Amino acid sequence: MEWNRLIYGTYRLPESYKDFKEIISICERKGIRWIDSAHMYNHQESERWIGRVKKEEGPRFKLKVATKCGKSYINGEPKIDLSEKTVFSQLNNSLKNLGVKKIDLLFLHDYDKNLNEVDLIKLIKSIRSTGRVKAIGLSNFPFDITKRMIEKKLVSVLQLKYGKSINYALYKSVCQKHGAALWLYRPFNKGKSIKKRGQAGAILKRILSENKDSKIIFGATKTSQIESFDY
Repeated sequence: MEWNRLIYGTYRLPESYKDFKEIISICERKGIRWIDSAHMYNHQESERWIGRVKKEEGPRFKLKVATKCGKSYINGEPKIDLSEKTVFSQLNNSLKNLGVKKIDLLFLHDYDKNLNEVDLIKLIKSIRSTGRVKAIGLSNFPFDITKRMIEKKLVSVLQLKYGKSINYALYKSVCQKHGAALWLYRPFNKGKSIKKRGQAGAILKRILSENKDSKIIFGATKTSQIESFDY
């Protein structure tokens, strides 16, 4: 398994913080380098747990942290809002939750149809100007907009859902040409692709083999799930 190309995603959390901390320990031991979160994940609890581990582990915590802003739950339904007010409010919350002064990678969580391209560029530049993020990425944005943002060197990482409905070749070509990274999430289709023990590892190996220049975000709520990748 190419562990350095895997990213631990925190869309779902284990039942206890203790289990979460053990999973983080396994990730670091295996050579995983990134953990992925979002302001909206588990009503900010995912970020808080990451921040707690970082505080408890101190210099021993080696994972880089990616998180996302611009999306939240309103009356139980996901709502996209890339207004500057919402984005900066969530960014400040994330900094506090994670216990950091600067975030390694911040994604705009989803495409907001109410935000025109000129204002999107303005937003990205405003985030940059704060000095509070090391890199900016786009998650689930249309190809044409993504392409122009990469060409302008405004973003350096893309995040897309793994599946047959997306033409990855288009995204890959732009990423390769301009030195951007591509992260694919939901490799197990919310667990529906895993029918038996050991199959998760085989699925990851296949996806990694088919997408040589990409990283894969996976979820796990038990330590045994990660350990099974080697079977």
